[in-house]
Amino acid sequence: MSLPPSTLLLADPATSASLLPWIAGASLGALIVIIWQLWRMNSALAEQAEQLDALQSLEEMAESLEAMVERSDELGRRRLEHVLIDIRDGQKRFEERWLAQVEKQGGGSGSMPGIDPGATSLSERITNRLLAMGFERIDVLSPVEEVEAMADGDGEVRVEARRGGVAHKGHVLLREGSIADVRLR
Repeated sequence: MSLPPSTLLLADPATSASLLPWIAGASLGALIVIIWQLWRMNSALAEQAEQLDALQSLEEMAESLEAMVERSDELGRRRLEHVLIDIRDGQKRFEERWLAQVEKQGGGSGSMPGIDPGATSLSERITNRLLAMGFERIDVLSPVEEVEAMADGDGEVRVEARRGGVAHKGHVLLREGSIADVRLR
């Protein structure tokens, strides 16, 4: 048995009024569930935003730490360079003072091998000083008469020598007949 289409559209008003509180309650329940789900999702997103902020601050800290490490490495290298420069300067001053003492004492037991401790002429003392500094094949370019004339005075003696296979030219400064400085390049 089939009902005409017009009867299906017409519903009994008494039954639809009794269903209305059920429909309203179900709708209200669904709405509460949706609101609760939205609130839960919002809380989860807020937690993730806090974690993201923490991660971003960690990344910033990592970048600043890397910059600090680079500065520290550079500072360490600079300190090491300065220490090495100080050591080299100290060694050079020690060597110059030692050579001056050896020269004043006329050699002795502390003289270096290859150096003539009994060197009397100024050109021999210049050669001994350059040998002690590690030079070899030393040529005094200034005339011998000119060099010996400076034995009790001040002046410059031109020299040429080799160290490590590299040729060096320059001069030896004399003050009061003693070797004051050696400048070779």
